[in-house]
Amino acid sequence: MNKTITERGHVFPIPCVGKDKRAAIFYVHSQGEVAEEGAGVVEFHVRTIAAAPILDQDDGHFFILRLEPESNGIWKIKHIDNQGFREFDAAGIPEALLPTIADEYGIEIWSQAAGRQSTRADTGPTLRGQHFKIEAGGQVERNKHATKMWKRLKDHLDKFQVVHDTSEDVYRLVRRGKKPIADE
Repeated sequence: MNKTITERGHVFPIPCVGKDKRAAIFYVHSQGEVAEEGAGVVEFHVRTIAAAPILDQDDGHFFILRLEPESNGIWKIKHIDNQGFREFDAAGIPEALLPTIADEYGIEIWSQAAGRQSTRADTGPTLRGQHFKIEAGGQVERNKHATKMWKRLKDHLDKFQVVHDTSEDVYRLVRRGKKPIADE
């Protein structure tokens, strides 16, 4: 593994199978750290082509994934969204993207925990694509679309498995045959 998750410029294909059973190849473009999103937050764009756009001419036409560092080797989903583009809708991208990212960088990917208190001040409605929402009282809840995604992901894995910690209501994507990092 020569890549680090915080580097920009890695491009790799992901084969996807959509809800309609059609197969398609999409391309993951690592964007590295995104300073305006907070310390250590990394971003990935999924596009229909392998060639990356020139930075000054990026059209914003991509599926987006943002991961936030939790601890050594564990990253939580902060944002995942097809941004309303039809070619990314129900295309099976999360089912291919999350295991590929975990494999490429040797990490575990976790959902946001439900039912915990937030220290963030930005309460209010869920933003489009946000993996979690913060209720008026500061309570964090994973949104229903994110929970559905994790349940779907369980059926699409070979090298990885989804482990659901019911006591904390956290989903974890971990390599088969390996103890989750938090349990080591």
